[in-house]
Amino acid sequence: MRPFTLVLLAAAACLTPAVDAAMTGPTLAEDAATVDPEMAALVRELGSAGTRVAAARKLVTAGEKAVPALVAVLKDDLLAEHALDVLAKLGPAAKGAVGALSPLVKQRNFAQRARVAYALGSIGAEAEPALTNLIDYLRESRASAGRDSAANAAAAIACDYSRRIRPPARPNDVDRSIDAGWDWLIRHQHPGGRWSAAKFSATCERVACSDPGMDEHDVGLTGLSILALLDVRGEQKVEGRRAEAILAAASWLVSRQDAEGFIGERGPESWIYGHLIATLALVQCRRRGLAIQDEPVARTVVATQTAQNPYLAWRYGIRDGDNDLSVTGWAVRALAAAAEAGLTFDPNALQGANTWRDRMTDATSGRVGYQTRGAGNMRPKATIDRFTTEGAEPMTAMGAAVAMDIRHAASFLRDSGAPKGFGLGADSRLLTKSVGLVLAAPPDRRTRPTAADLYYWMHGARLVRTYGWSSYSAWRDALVSSLVPYQSSAEDSCSRGSWDAFDPWGHFAGRVFSTSAAVISLCEMRDDPASLPPLTTIARRVISAFESGARDADPWVADRCSHLALVVRASCK
Repeated sequence: MRPFTLVLLAAAACLTPAVDAAMTGPTLAEDAATVDPEMAALVRELGSAGTRVAAARKLVTAGEKAVPALVAVLKDDLLAEHALDVLAKLGPAAKGAVGALSPLVKQRNFAQRARVAYALGSIGAEAEPALTNLIDYLRESRASAGRDSAANAAAAIACDYSRRIRPPARPNDVDRSIDAGWDWLIRHQHPGGRWSAAKFSATCERVACSDPGMDEHDVGLTGLSILALLDVRGEQKVEGRRAEAILAAASWLVSRQDAEGFIGERGPESWIYGHLIATLALVQCRRRGLAIQDEPVARTVVATQTAQNPYLAWRYGIRDGDNDLSVTGWAVRALAAAAEAGLTFDPNALQGANTWRDRMTDATSGRVGYQTRGAGNMRPKATIDRFTTEGAEPMTAMGAAVAMDIRHAASFLRDSGAPKGFGLGADSRLLTKSVGLVLAAPPDRRTRPTAADLYYWMHGARLVRTYGWSSYSAWRDALVSSLVPYQSSAEDSCSRGSWDAFDPWGHFAGRVFSTSAAVISLCEMRDDPASLPPLTTIARRVISAFESGARDADPWVADRCSHLALVVRASCK
């Protein structure tokens, strides 16, 4: 028996045996007697392509009421796949299905085992009773398909459990700073729904705010402002003034979509950035449950893939034969979010991006370049004399984020025609070096103002929040110290809540960019380390299994386990 198997068996044996009956839910047999006829009729409609989408939406809307009917068809070859997809979309509302789903994970001849694991992961903490079976699934031989899905599910359950026991958050300086930034953005939104880089001051209540940008960035800034208001790390429902502002902005972006699905006028080099950021914003709106039409979002995802150079990456044009890491990073992030939101595209698009990231990554240091391997930082020509390229790692942060996003997307695309080994491409040891470079270059506006770089801080904060658990507190303190004290706070000023254009990119995109990017950065690091729970028993056991799984003979499983061990650690202190 391999060492990996022994560790997993030990971890499974130590999992909490005491399970509340209400948490485990009914078995398949028990559920048959509790099926609602209306729900059963909707479940039957999942079997027809013509009625499937509408039926699935109605079942998700029904919530817990739909669970017995969905569970009752899990042995039906025609309906099981679609029923499991709906259970996954229900998330925690499907907790009543755990008792029926858990035994299916152990049945090696059950064709939908990977989907069962995914559904359990979506349910989260309430699926803790299934951890034993998920770990057993993970320890099976290399020939067993879907073991990565079991790993993903175990990680999701452990992370959600950690979030559930987190002490209630108390408002702090970061929360107040984010709220003030949101208020400024909402007050400076154009009546038509967009944020204007050059003309935002037309909405000022008193003396006009300073630092305008260039008109050509309106699409990108509107998308970035949506992302700031969404708080994509947040778990609370978006409503009130924020929701109204987001929906108005999304409507404006859709109005700028052309016949091919691209958003914004094709002209200056920045147009593709605008399209990609707008795509990400619309997809995230859909993922967060806001009332966004499906068709325009699906079209902009297809357009994003259309712009990619065959078998490689993206730059300023549509299949123009040129590539860079920055544009590619935004494209990958948009596609990864699309995968999570259930939108379809060719997974090979992400494989091409992986190839480009590999070419740009120095194998010794882990540093990532823009268009030259390992070249590191970049600066626009117009501001290179005023801002140093030292002390920041924007391309390294973006390159590591590309690997992170592709791995995340792989969790949702394994059953959609993805090639064998999809999601691999970033050596875990090399990725650790890249993360280390970012951790060693925290923000420091006070002593190194010429190294200020909101583009870097925004992407670096996201990376550190996911991978940099050991240095999260130090990086967060550095970011907060570089942003919160510099936020405009005068009560009698229209600029209150915003940030001056203080970095290399402010010259082009102005105060709207500085404010939206600062808010996004702070949202990534909203969690005060004191509010994070200790490393839970469940988390320790799952991490132990993953650390052993990192030595598995299957490179996909080994890589996935290495990645997920970091993710689970990041959910705790």
